[in-house]
Parts: sequence; structure tokens; C-alpha cells
Amino acid sequence: MRKSILYGFAVLLLLSITSFFNFSLYLSIISIIGFGSVFISGLIVGAFVRERDLYSSTKSSNRERKDRKIGLRIAAFGLPFVITSIILFVFIHNG
Repeated sequence: MRKSILYGFAVLLLLSITSFFNFSLYLSIISIIGFGSVFISGLIVGAFVRERDLYSSTKSSNRERKDRKIGLRIAAFGLPFVITSIILFVFIHNG
């Protein structure tokens, strides 16, 4: 999971080059990547499924563990984007 966060920071730093040219585009891109990764992670983990349907599936526990691991990695990748977009949004609208 540490690698996922580092990959997220690396991509964020590479995308920060676009902030020199068009800041609103940069804010849009990091917001889409950040919140999109959190949404995809929620889909993979099964956070949007009713509890009854979640436990009635025929998945093995090993498969559920792999799904949870993939979902957490995707969320960890998007975490730097979400934090950065929230910080920039707060500073732009308050300043």
C-alpha cells in the first residue's frame, strides 16, 4: 500500500506541471482522478451493495480478500489527489 501512495504522489507531481499552464484544468484533473479512484475503490470493495446482497454472494473468502486489497490500493493511490484537491479548493474559495 505504501507503493500505491508513492505512485499517487509521483503522478501528482508530474501533473503539477500542468498547473503552470492552466490551473483550472489541473484542479479538474486531480479532482476527477482522486474522487474517481475513491468511487472505483468503493465499487470493488462492495461498499455500495446492500448488506444482505453482500453476504449472499458466492465469492470465496480468498477472492473477497483480493478484492479488498485491490480496492484499498486504488483508494491509497487516489488519496494524495483527494487531499490536494480539497486543500486547493478551500484556499481558492477562501482567498
